[in-house]
Amino acid sequence: MIDGYDLFAPGVCVSVILSLFLGPLYFPKAYLIFLAVYLSLFLALGMTHVVKYRLTAQRMIQNIHAYYSSVDAAEPTLSGSLSAKSGSGHTHVFVIPNYSEPYSLLQKTIGRLASHRQAKTNYIIVLAMEASENGSEAKGQSLVEEFKKDFLDMIVSVHPAGIPGEARGKASNVNFAVRRANTLLSVKGYQIKQLLLTIQDADSVIPELYIHSVEKAFSEAADPYSTLYCPSIIFSRNSLSVPVPVRIVDNFWSIMHSQQLSNPFGILFPCSNYSLSMILADKVNYWDTDAASIGEDMHMMLKCFFKANAKAVPIYVPINQVNVSTPGYLSNIKARYVQAKRHYSGSAEVAYCLRHLARTSPAVRFSTWLERILATLLIMEAFIFPCTTGWVMPLGTLLFDLLRPHLFDNDPFYGNVMLIAKMLTIVAGLPLLTCAIYYHPFHIAVDREHFKKERKEQQRTWSHLAAEIVSMPIAAMFLMNIPATVSVISRAIPNRSSTYIVAEKILANDE
Repeated sequence: MIDGYDLFAPGVCVSVILSLFLGPLYFPKAYLIFLAVYLSLFLALGMTHVVKYRLTAQRMIQNIHAYYSSVDAAEPTLSGSLSAKSGSGHTHVFVIPNYSEPYSLLQKTIGRLASHRQAKTNYIIVLAMEASENGSEAKGQSLVEEFKKDFLDMIVSVHPAGIPGEARGKASNVNFAVRRANTLLSVKGYQIKQLLLTIQDADSVIPELYIHSVEKAFSEAADPYSTLYCPSIIFSRNSLSVPVPVRIVDNFWSIMHSQQLSNPFGILFPCSNYSLSMILADKVNYWDTDAASIGEDMHMMLKCFFKANAKAVPIYVPINQVNVSTPGYLSNIKARYVQAKRHYSGSAEVAYCLRHLARTSPAVRFSTWLERILATLLIMEAFIFPCTTGWVMPLGTLLFDLLRPHLFDNDPFYGNVMLIAKMLTIVAGLPLLTCAIYYHPFHIAVDREHFKKERKEQQRTWSHLAAEIVSMPIAAMFLMNIPATVSVISRAIPNRSSTYIVAEKILANDE
């Protein structure tokens, strides 16, 4: 049932778009002030993104350097820092939700985990299958037969279809799989305090460095069992074989997530992959499974934040993922558009935050109020700017000139405001361009030093960056702004039906 909180994000989106046409006609002065303030805020936030992204990238490269230097010098003890604090080693439970994923992709994902030195002694794999996929259980059992010798244990979970009140998607699958795993592992004698969960996408390659970094962060956390551990993401496995617009949008997806890891206020969110204790998952009653929790990663962080005062810490390790890839150029573009609509369905988190903010007791600490307000503002930034900026920047001053030309020729103040708005329209996108330029050498460094890509045909070149810069405006409009607008506005439609579509990912040239 839709309430006022659900209507907030769609209402802001529709209001901004309508103001582009109605503002110049009915309230031109207020409209110009709005344009100048909006574009100034967007530029200021963009500049902070540049600083934070640069800082995150540097920290990831430093982490990679330090780790591989230690590998060259001596084998790092992956459980040492963890055991020093907890008194006993922890068992890592990797939950891999999947639906209609190619068998070969799952083989590569699991195979990378099997290559870790502690896989046989400390890793449990949970294959979270879906009953609605024909043959999913048999596929899971086949993977168990292939890899069971490489891990401490493997579990196949088959999420039933049609559970009342559940929406299809990663959240409902993960919720079922983790609950089942906890039950089975308890029977086998595992203590809940032993279990550290890592939730990952089926196409995510988890490096050993990530587990090393999680254990280090766990040992240093003030409350490790009430903490989420959030790595960065990077799209490198097949990025050079997908259309340029798909690649640049995924690059920006990586950039925008990476920059928030260096948020100076300590409020950050996971994307696709993250770790947390089984204790924390159990404390908040696991994952929500309704339609409003489609953004499973961000939603789980918010649920833990609001219900258990949990915090997230950054893990400066890039997790390698796959770009959406289908046969045919246009079909690949369409598949990325569909994926973008699903991603921006996470705008439901705006309503979730507003509800919890409204329910916050006035008696709570002032710092708690500030943290909750900041979290809400960050969620608004993540979902409201994408569905409005793409309309305001190209159309804001242009429509004003077309609808009310020369209106303020004799009004120096508002004439100057118009000039400022036009200048901001030109420069407001420069931070994104700067981030794209910073991203290029970072991606090359990660490919060479972390993913060990040595062949030239596997590596980015400056020609790739040039093609991406040229395609940025079109890609941003059709693969970010339009799907974001459609998804956010659709949140206001009562009893809407939606189909959860898993993006196709081809790995013909993946190592």
